[in-house]
Order: sequence, then structure tokens, then C-alpha cells
Amino acid sequence: MSEDETTQHEHVDQQSKGQAEQQQQKPPGSQDESATRTCPTCGWMFPTVAALREHACGRRLQRKPRPKPRSMSGDLAAVARCVYTHNPFYVVSAALFLYGIRLMFTTRDPTLYGWTLLGILAGYSLLLVLSAVLIVRLGRVWDDARTIILSVVVLLVVMAGSFDQLIIEQRSLSKPLLVTGLAIAVALSEGLMRGAGIRMALLYRGAYHLILGFFFLHPLAFLKLLHEYPGEGEVPVSWGLFFFPMAGAVVFLSLIPAIRAGAWYAENNGTPWRWPAFPGVLFGLLAALICARSYWLTITCYPADALTSPWAPYFLSPFLVALAVLLLEMGLVSGSRKAIAGALLLPAVALVAAFPAWVHTGLQRQFLILITDGLASPLFLALVVITGFYIYAWLRRVGAAEIGVVMALLALSVVGPSTLGFSQPASPEAWPVVCVALLLLAQLYRHRSPLRALLAAVAAALVAAVLLEDTWFMAGHGAIPGHLLIAVGLAIGLVWHDRVARLIQGAALLTLAGAVVTARFAGPWLVPDLPNWGWWVYWAGAAALTFAYWLATRRDLALYVFFLQLTAHLIYWMGILYRLLGRPDRPQGSLALFWGSVSFLLALLISLAKGGQLRDLVRWMKRAGRRGPPHLCAR
Repeated sequence: MSEDETTQHEHVDQQSKGQAEQQQQKPPGSQDESATRTCPTCGWMFPTVAALREHACGRRLQRKPRPKPRSMSGDLAAVARCVYTHNPFYVVSAALFLYGIRLMFTTRDPTLYGWTLLGILAGYSLLLVLSAVLIVRLGRVWDDARTIILSVVVLLVVMAGSFDQLIIEQRSLSKPLLVTGLAIAVALSEGLMRGAGIRMALLYRGAYHLILGFFFLHPLAFLKLLHEYPGEGEVPVSWGLFFFPMAGAVVFLSLIPAIRAGAWYAENNGTPWRWPAFPGVLFGLLAALICARSYWLTITCYPADALTSPWAPYFLSPFLVALAVLLLEMGLVSGSRKAIAGALLLPAVALVAAFPAWVHTGLQRQFLILITDGLASPLFLALVVITGFYIYAWLRRVGAAEIGVVMALLALSVVGPSTLGFSQPASPEAWPVVCVALLLLAQLYRHRSPLRALLAAVAAALVAAVLLEDTWFMAGHGAIPGHLLIAVGLAIGLVWHDRVARLIQGAALLTLAGAVVTARFAGPWLVPDLPNWGWWVYWAGAAALTFAYWLATRRDLALYVFFLQLTAHLIYWMGILYRLLGRPDRPQGSLALFWGSVSFLLALLISLAKGGQLRDLVRWMKRAGRRGPPHLCAR
């Protein structure tokens, strides 16, 4: 080693020792400024931080390391790990098996393969059941077992739907096939649960077998329809197709007692999954299969060509409402606000599905007309079911359900049994609005709030408008009920003092101002039968009411509305004067004098505003009002 390098290292050692002694001498909590100027690589000290960053080591440390390029072997390893973890080959195997069975049994005479098809499907399902039992008993591989269990459920439902053509072509053979298939499905399900050690609670197990039996036994209802109406063509089948999701909704409601039992009822189920994952995923799959089965039935059982189908989303509206009931019960039991909110919003999806916008083909329109003429429109039926759901949720003490009840009943007031959409409203009905008014009045008596008072007043006004549609009460385009609502809003501001009441009060004042301005400029054209003295009484009464309301509440908005009314009257009379001065028989220069006067008034107002006289006038009026009698809103 050279002498220069030795001297340099001794210098660095001395500096390091000196820094250590200085750090020992400094009190704890103090920072060493020189530490920020020492290179961590070579140990040299620099006078500034900028000099530290500019030397060779500092520039090398500031360089960002280049990301290593991903190799193809690493990507393949990630894909292999994903496939190994999730093991999708059970699903692939089941899908290929069903596709092959479909190709194999595509024949003009499907009745020849009824028992053969049932045996093949049952044998493959049994193979999956044995595989699930083995991998659970030997290796506890629950991820793969879950896939197999769900695949078995799908196969059982496919087994139930494999004999749709036999229902029409050979009715005597379909009944024993379906009953035998149901027995096989129950035996395979029980064998799977017992073999894998799955302990499904009794209420859940009963609901599962009931839903499974519904898949196998509902074709017998088609047989009964065809037997009782042999010469009616597609009419009985159409009703069977339409009522299939409704019947499925009723069957699914059998889960309510199990859900109400709570999470403890599904504990110690023999699986690594907790409630509601188990058995929620299983019943979620069955719900999806109900929807798919509803669509497939319209293809296999409806007399149409190829894959044309009369199915539309309104078929599923009642079923979605039933799922909302189950989700609501789950949210109430678990205390999940998200589940309750989802349950309250799900009927909106059912209502959207009931609109005729989803009906496009001629076959769908024909089916829609058949349902509407024979029973009622899907939109009306969906609203009836949705109203029942919100009433049920309200009885279950879900506070937000009250809004749903009100909105659903108001919608029923303009939607009748023959209404296909809101673009074609029916004649207004009074009974839904009467129910809304009674409900809101009852709630107002129990829980007094300004919003409920306003909604009750609106409902009462709607009832009066419907019952007195062709009387003096609705004269002037509904001016009387409108002004009654304004009066209710002002009264709410006198009774309550919270934020909602102030908003309602402000909305009522602004609405009153708009009504007065409209009446001042367009009143004679809107209500030509009212005499001139009636308009003067209305304008004077509105101004007096606004000023008295300001004296009672001391709210600045009432005073501003009063000045706005005076300004509207002033502008109106200035317009009258302008028209008079603009006549040809008037002296020349009259309009110039008029606009000169207007400009002078504007200039004077601006000067008074700049000098603060207008502000002082408003303050004086407020002080004068405070010195008057005590206002009504004094707490």
C-alpha cells in the first residue's frame, strides 16, 4: 500500500473517531449535521450536501436500478402455480362431458335414450362424488372439493332438465324418469355430505332438497296443464313458463327460518368455510341455475323455431324480489348495513327488468300481450311484489323501507294492470295515495319530523287532486293545492327549527316568490276567469304574508322575498309605462326621458349601495323588527 493511501485511510479513521466523540458529547435528540454530508460508501466528508451528491459514489447511488426483465420461464411458473392452486380441470371435464352427451343424444327420437341418458349422467355424478369424498378423506383438499361439489349440483340440475322434450312427446315415460332422477339426486347429495363429513344444518338441508325437488318435479305441472288443456296449443305452456320463476321464488323463501337462526346455526359444519360462505355459495349457485332454467325452458318447451324464445328479463322480477328478502334477513341477522342496503336496492333492479324496453322480437311481444291480457302487465305485477317487499321490510323495522313503500305506492297510482311502461301512464288511482297519506300520518304521529310532515301534506294534496280532479279545486293548473303545500312548508318552518325544517322553509319561500312573479307577468293568461280585483287581493295578500312571516321568524330570506315581490310589481308597472310612452301619438323623446329616468334610478341605487345606505336600511328594518313583538320561533 502506498504512503498516500495510508495517509488517506488514517485521515478517514481520525474523522470517524472525531464524529463518534462528538455524537457522544451531544445531548440525546440532537442531530449531527455532518452526518448528512458523509458518503456511506467511501467515508469522505463534503462541505455541502450538493457536493456529496455530485461525487462519483453519490451519482452511482442516485441511479435507479433497472428492473430485471421477466423471463418466460417465470411467467410459465406463475401460470402453472395458478392452475395448480385452483385446479379448473374438474370444471373442464364436466363441461366436455355434457357437451359430448348433448352431441351423442341429438336425435329425432330422444325417447329411446331416456333411461340411458339418466344412467350416464348419474354414473358421472357418482364418479365426481367419490372423487370429492376421497380427496377430502385422504388429503383434506377443500379447494378442489368445493369445485367438485358445485359441479355435482350443476350436473343434478342438468339431469332434471334433460327430459324436457319427453314432457310433450311421451308423457308416460317422463314421470318415472323424473321421479327416479330425483331419488338419485337425493341419494348422491346425501352420500356426498356424509362421505365428506359435511354437516349441513337441518333447515338448510331441508331447503336444499326442496329446491332440488322443485327442479325435478316442476315438469309434472306442465304435464297437468297439457292434460287439462289438450287443444289449446301454446297457451297453457306459456302460463307454466311464466310462473316457473315465481314458483322458484316461493321455494327459495323456505330459507328464511334457517337464515334467521343466525351464524351459530351453521357452525361446526365440517368444512373450513364459515357462514354465510357456507352454505351461501351453494344456494347462490342454485339461484343462478333457477334463472338459467327459466330461460332454457322457453327454448325447449315453447313451440317455436330453433333457438327463438319468448323469454325476457321481466320473468325474473319476482325471483329477484325473493332474493332481496333473503338478503334482508341475512343483513338483519348479521347486522351488516351493506347487506341491508343491497336488499333495499335489489327491487329497483327487478323494476328495471319489468320494463318493456327489453322486448324486441315479435315472439316476445306476442307473449307479453298474452300475459297482459290474461293476468296483468309485468310492470304492474313487479310493482305489487315490490310494494309487498318494502312493507315487509318496514314491518321488520328497517327505517329506510318507509321511503320504498311511499315510492312504490305512488308508482302504483299511475300504473295499472294494462300499463306496459311509465310512458303510457294509466288514469290516476286514489287508493295508493290514500294508503301513503295514512301511512305518513301514522308515522308522523309516532315520530314527528318535518320531512314526514311535508310528505304527508304532499300525499294529502295528491289524494285531493285525484278525487277533485274536475272541480274548482284544480282550477288554475292546480294553483290551490300548490299554494296549500307552500303554506304547509311555511308552517313547518314555524314548528321545527332543525336543518331539514329550514330547507323546507326556504324552498317554500322561494316557491312563493316564483308563484307571485309568475302571477304578476302571466297570471291573466294562466287563469283568465279570475277578475282583476282577485289578482290585487292575491298580490297584496302574498306581500303581507311574506312581511308578517319575516316578523315572525326574523329570517332574512323572507325579507328578500318581500323585496323581490315589490321589485316584480315595479318592473311590471314600468313595462306598462314603457308601452304607453311608445305609442305613436305620444310626444317624441318620451322613451328617451323614460330610459333616462330608469338610468338615474339605477345610478342612485348603485351609489346608495356603495355608500352603505341600502345595507343600513336593511339593518334598520331588522332592528325595528326585533324591537317589535317577540317572534313565533323563539325557543
